[in-house]
Amino acid sequence: MKQLVTLIFVIFPLISFGECLDINGSYTCKGLDGTYNLTVSTNFIDGVYSYNFTQGSESTEVFSADGKDWPFEEEIEEGIKVKGTFKTVCDASSINIHMSGKIGNQDQNTDLKITAKIVEDMLYLRHRILFNSRILDTMIDKCTLN
Repeated sequence: MKQLVTLIFVIFPLISFGECLDINGSYTCKGLDGTYNLTVSTNFIDGVYSYNFTQGSESTEVFSADGKDWPFEEEIEEGIKVKGTFKTVCDASSINIHMSGKIGNQDQNTDLKITAKIVEDMLYLRHRILFNSRILDTMIDKCTLN
């Protein structure tokens, strides 16, 4: 029995490690707002993938792909805050981040869904903005590995 438990603890993390996309690297990205530099590092700690996104010299945003809802509050413009939750999940082909919250005093939810995929050696970041469950905008940033 002890050998079986040991085997599970040794093999399971190795199996899980192959399930999520690894996008480590420094990228040059082109999007709606122009060109920017993006650095991504992937960590695997206690069976959970964690993705660290750093754009230029800005602070690092960390998303742990644990499938749990995490609270956030962020000022998007002076005096205007978004408050809600975000959840990150991943598989072998994509990373999916879903942020849902309310802007200011509005009653309707605003959702931001970000999907990261590697296609033919390029990283694609799709941003889909939804308001009251209706798609307002979709933007795709294309990133090449430096």
